[in-house]
Amino acid sequence: MNTPYPEHAKNYMDQEPKLPTPMIDPKDVAKAILKAATDWGRDVKVGTMSVLNTAMSKVLPSLAHRMSAKQIDRQQRWEDPNRPQGTLYEPGHSGRTHVRAEAA
Repeated sequence: MNTPYPEHAKNYMDQEPKLPTPMIDPKDVAKAILKAATDWGRDVKVGTMSVLNTAMSKVLPSLAHRMSAKQIDRQQRWEDPNRPQGTLYEPGHSGRTHVRAEAA
């Protein structure tokens, strides 16, 4: 989801985390949560990748697992963590609700 979550969460990795692409708009996720809550949805998927990943896991689980393992590099930056403690004990001051385009 396109939020600055990795900047605020505690980081246990030795690299700076990042969100993998494609990122989903938080408004789309909020709409899906509301729809699931009001229409009693059980399995709600948001975004094309969630539909594809679910289908692959059901049809070809071994291949889906190998494909997931190859995506790990997309979820971290090859730089030291900026704020490994996150914002649990001190506030973040960016005020942003979405990841900057250049950081995505």
